[in-house]
Amino acid sequence: MIKETSGGNHTNGDSGSSSDRHLITILSIVTEALASGSSAPLDRILSPSVVWDGRYPGQGCAGKQTVLALLDRGFAEPRRIQRLEVSLSGTEISITAEGEGFVEVLPDGLRIPSPSATLTFTFRGDEVIRIQGG
Repeated sequence: MIKETSGGNHTNGDSGSSSDRHLITILSIVTEALASGSSAPLDRILSPSVVWDGRYPGQGCAGKQTVLALLDRGFAEPRRIQRLEVSLSGTEISITAEGEGFVEVLPDGLRIPSPSATLTFTFRGDEVIRIQGG
């Protein structure tokens, strides 16, 4: 099941179409990455100076190739996705996947099972400048 929620008010055609385009692009690219087990599809929308921040302080990295390598490890893990939820708020789009095979990485590096994972993408223009993991 795919569920889309929108926190934005699309009264202006330009704003709505840009936000809608970003939402559709992110959903398409993340779905492709999940299906392929690779972060490569994200390459075409990430800023060269994109920043990734994890759930906990100290979990982060910067630069397109470094972020892609980090995400590659996550997308390569086998999962059974039962639900995707996409939400839009201003320049941010969040995708939450629920199912089996997700893990949370604690600050000490310990990996524990988790029922879901969320990535929040922040756009500037047509590029993603920040990804928040959670």
